[in-house]
Amino acid sequence: MLVVADDIVFAGDLVEHEPGGSFTAESFGPDTSLDSWPAALDAILARTPRVVVPGHGEPVDTAFVQRAQGQLRALADLRNAVRAGTLSAADAVAASPLSAQATRAALA
Repeated sequence: MLVVADDIVFAGDLVEHEPGGSFTAESFGPDTSLDSWPAALDAILARTPRVVVPGHGEPVDTAFVQRAQGQLRALADLRNAVRAGTLSAADAVAASPLSAQATRAALA
């Protein structure tokens, strides 16, 4: 559910602000739709909020959401390359913008 109040967007679990970064291994489960997640963030960014309240962690700005979106796009590309057989999982982990633990969870 998306709740908007003036220039504040309550994004729920579409945005996560965890200590030390934006995503952890727990961010990626069997119900995660990695390929469509960046587009969902497009909808949030289109509202040009001043503040985005994530499902976890402290409120963030749009620059944070844009960085997270870039990380998700890169991760989706890596996962798709692994699934296509053009990249090994180890190489995907090495190339990922996220921690090894988060990347392995997203690749699963």
